[in-house]
Order: sequence, then C-alpha cells, then structure tokens
Amino acid sequence: MKAYCVGVDPSLTEDSLPTLGERLALPDGWSYRTRTLDAELVVDTTSTMATVVQDELENTYTLPS
Repeated sequence: MKAYCVGVDPSLTEDSLPTLGERLALPDGWSYRTRTLDAELVVDTTSTMATVVQDELENTYTLPS
C-alpha cells in the first residue's frame, strides 16, 4: 500500500489497516496482508514501469515491474 484514503471511509486509520483485507472485495488470486518493516522501504519507479491500482475505498497500491 502506498497510501490509504479517508475520503470514502473517514473511520479508516493506520491502526485499522491490519484487518482491512476483511473488508475488501479482492480479485481471485489476490490477497491482502500487512507486516511491520525492519527498515525504510523505498520503491523507486523513476527508471522502470510500475502498476498502480486502487481498491474500492480508494487506497492506493504500487507494484514495481
């Protein structure tokens, strides 16, 4: 997840993200999971293509190609 949105659901918080997957209608074969990172994650797509999608709550996800 690149960003979560409170425009559709103002009650969405960072603390509620671990259970967000229970609310999403994901396509077949997709899953939602969370984890706590041990270090900063940098997703640099300045020199490569990336796929950006949004879920029904307008949260944004990025997958570098």
